[in-house]
Amino acid sequence: MARDFSEALSRMLHLDTLVVWLQSDHYSPHRFAGHVREISHNPNLKHIHLLLKLRHSFESIDSQQRLHDEFKGDPRMTALLDLPDERPSLWKRTEMDSSHGSLAYPARLAADGRQEDIIWDRVLFYALRAEIPGLPQKEDGFSRIRVHGISPSEIRFRRLYPLAVCKMFARLGLRHLYAIVVLDHDFAAHSLASQLNRRPELGLHVQGLYLDFHHIDAACYDHRGVTWKAFRDFAGVSGAQLQMLHGLQISDSVSTVNPNTLALFSQISNFYRDSIVKFNIAPSFAPPRTTFSTLTKLIIDKFDESFFDVLANMELPVLHTVFLESLTLCGGAAFFRMHGQKLRELKLSERQLNMRNIAIWRNCPLLTTLRIICDKKHFVQDTCLTTSETLPCLEQIFFEVLNRYDKLTTQEQIPHFNRLINALRTTKSFPALREVHHPLCKWPTTEHGKDTWSKWAEKLLTRDASVHLVGPDGVRWRPRMQVPKQPRRGRNVGLSKSK
Repeated sequence: MARDFSEALSRMLHLDTLVVWLQSDHYSPHRFAGHVREISHNPNLKHIHLLLKLRHSFESIDSQQRLHDEFKGDPRMTALLDLPDERPSLWKRTEMDSSHGSLAYPARLAADGRQEDIIWDRVLFYALRAEIPGLPQKEDGFSRIRVHGISPSEIRFRRLYPLAVCKMFARLGLRHLYAIVVLDHDFAAHSLASQLNRRPELGLHVQGLYLDFHHIDAACYDHRGVTWKAFRDFAGVSGAQLQMLHGLQISDSVSTVNPNTLALFSQISNFYRDSIVKFNIAPSFAPPRTTFSTLTKLIIDKFDESFFDVLANMELPVLHTVFLESLTLCGGAAFFRMHGQKLRELKLSERQLNMRNIAIWRNCPLLTTLRIICDKKHFVQDTCLTTSETLPCLEQIFFEVLNRYDKLTTQEQIPHFNRLINALRTTKSFPALREVHHPLCKWPTTEHGKDTWSKWAEKLLTRDASVHLVGPDGVRWRPRMQVPKQPRRGRNVGLSKSK
């Protein structure tokens, strides 16, 4: 079809100018050049304008280079097209694009180098940190490192583009480039180590360290973690500047360790713990006041009870979010008694929610978001939502699945979900509840379709204060418009005759 179209254009009378809009990256430069070359045989044609709207990636740059080579050797195409003398490159792309813009650089800004640096430093801050994996893009702040379907490797390449614009951007942007370090495979780790060996001053820019090797097969990845001594040395060198630490596994220690090492993380705001190391807590233990003084979010996968005891002795003035990521965790009564009043968001298992010594409902009265984790073996029962306490601020309840399992398909599961929904609909303990998120929720695909989930959603909407049932894609059920039924007319009903 494309060939027929190009042949027709090559014979079209009075065709003076051809504008070709090319928007997709997925095309063959050789085939595309062949079609344009065939159209160029039209003797009336004077100009061909190519509007290339391509993504800034290495594939698109390579495609443009090949397209340039295809046309540059053809005298007819050279006469019709306004081709640059040089092949486009990644490093010159920004200069080529900016030459067509209407930006007038303020003379006063160029005259004041200090003010110029301040402004462009702020621009680069947003350009290089806007979509960095590991930052709080989603609700947990430590989501899997994929942003809008883009791999971490591609994001790393994209973040290099602004630094290639000019020397000033390279100078100002370097600290933002190294502010959040994401290591998701061995190559990235070795590359970072090599860079820091050559330029140790780059390590001073690192504010967040995100390690995620869980996507690598267990047979290819060693999960032993670092020793406590290595962790202590790391804290002594980098702890004072780190604001986020995620995924650093610490291997078990033969002896107990000193909890004062945690005081070295004086700027930490997001901290992930995955270790069963035992802390040596003396009766007179009193951590420095600066220990975790800026901590806002705490994520715990594995722990020893002594870690909660250490936290219970801290002030933690700005802590508001705690995620307990294991279904088998238990403990933390002293911690929740001390800090439960501060929490606004909490993730835990049904087992912990039901433990009387932890007393979540009583110790955490100001929660706005509650996340309950489960899997096929540890499913959430309606009894865990039964309490005599009132949580006046609780607005959202999330049910989260740690391991994959089948959707709601069997009749045996339906009564369980029915009891859970009824408990949420009838409880008076959560007067501010507005949303219930469930990972198995699936809506009908037709306008008049009905299924169990839509019936449960409509049940929740009949609550005193309507509660919306929300699926994993963020879509909530809305009540359908009810069309009033028209009364049927009888067969023999007619107008009465006047007498």
